[in-house]
Amino acid sequence: MASHGRLRQGQVIRNLYEYVPNGRPTADGPAEVTALHHPLVIVLSPECDLVSDYELRNANPNGGFELTQSSKFLEHIQCCKIFEEGEIRNTHGLRSKDWSFIKTNRHERYHAISPEALGRADSDARLCLDFKRIFSVSTEYLYALLEADGLEMDAILEPPWLHQLVQRCYAFQARVCVPDPIDPRPSAQA
Repeated sequence: MASHGRLRQGQVIRNLYEYVPNGRPTADGPAEVTALHHPLVIVLSPECDLVSDYELRNANPNGGFELTQSSKFLEHIQCCKIFEEGEIRNTHGLRSKDWSFIKTNRHERYHAISPEALGRADSDARLCLDFKRIFSVSTEYLYALLEADGLEMDAILEPPWLHQLVQRCYAFQARVCVPDPIDPRPSAQA
């Protein structure tokens, strides 16, 4: 594993497949598994946790009890799906007023990343994160992909852009949501 390096907070990954159960297990066997394709994701797990986990895995390359019982062990790495501007505007039905708040990072649910923040000054494609599209992937799975050259690593979002993203993301995740008593449908709580 050491020859391929480690994952970093702010690392952009291309073409990640997440495997999720589709339905419930039956008496005949486990649930079917669906592969969800994520064209672009960014790693959100804290850098200090990623470093500690990586060092622990290198110290215990065969895994075992010592690895999984350590407080430094990460079972999953948190990621967030990245959308291109056109994709998120079309799929989320965002009006131009909404988009003006999003592209200037004044909308609490979304975060826009400029091409310059990813070292892509030659591109004008704005990328956007939806903080409701955070998921976790097995750390072991991600490192197995990395070891087998199955992960397409892209740019790394560096400070200060990374710090702004992380603060905004966790502020959104930590919010206290109060349901609308007049309209209890989940769609009304967005």
